[in-house]
Amino acid sequence: MRISIIGSSPRAARLQESWTLSATVVLPSQGAHAVTLCGTGKEQIRNMRSLTRRGVPMLVDLPMGNSARDIEQAFAGADLARVICLPALWLRNALPLQLARDAVYRGTIGTVSSVEIFLPGDASLLGTGFHAADLAASLLGTFERVSAESTPEGRKLTLTTAYGAVCEAVLGQWQPVLCRIKGSTGSIEVGWRNSFIYRDGASPICIGEELSETECVYRMTTRFQAVLYGEDTPWISFDELMADLDILEAASRSLVQGDEFEVETLAA
Repeated sequence: MRISIIGSSPRAARLQESWTLSATVVLPSQGAHAVTLCGTGKEQIRNMRSLTRRGVPMLVDLPMGNSARDIEQAFAGADLARVICLPALWLRNALPLQLARDAVYRGTIGTVSSVEIFLPGDASLLGTGFHAADLAASLLGTFERVSAESTPEGRKLTLTTAYGAVCEAVLGQWQPVLCRIKGSTGSIEVGWRNSFIYRDGASPICIGEELSETECVYRMTTRFQAVLYGEDTPWISFDELMADLDILEAASRSLVQGDEFEVETLAA
């Protein structure tokens, strides 16, 4: 498979390294089967629309667009044209987080009451914030209310579900624990060095050791090829993607106006 990488970003080199392990990286003029977009802001949106018109599958790096609505329209256009277009949400391909999510769904730690997320990076809503919103939604489902604020520790998102569970995500701050999930009968900690499930009255269960972004990106690019060949399903559905963007739109309004906002559906 021939892959073309267009643009540049802090993660472009890592994406290119991952591709060269499993595909041939070529120039755009050499007839690529798919494209990885590594730009920022409006550049990403322009490239997405151009490639959609040409029917070229895309793996789109973050951040992208200048607003959640820009991004929603670009992905909706690709979906309408039946062009495979996936955001580079590498945390979706982190095995410890997949195991943590499965444990939450099985009720291993009872009813979840709170989630804490700490993500290093640029602290932008459409970059690191996209990863945080997607991780929160994958663990707790849909949210009713969102607030965002800038603090000395980093940009902070507070997401609340209809049943009162709260997720607090701090963007731009590194902590040994990437994600901490508290339930009625236990908790889960996913860290950069190791990850455990803690259940009341039981020994901790290890669900992962070192969490490597490079390894997760490689798994993501390998899976992207499998999606193109029809051998796997996308790591995020269109509806899930739209729900993430609903969260980011509400967070953007909250950051500007300094209030909590209800999550509204952009695509309605």
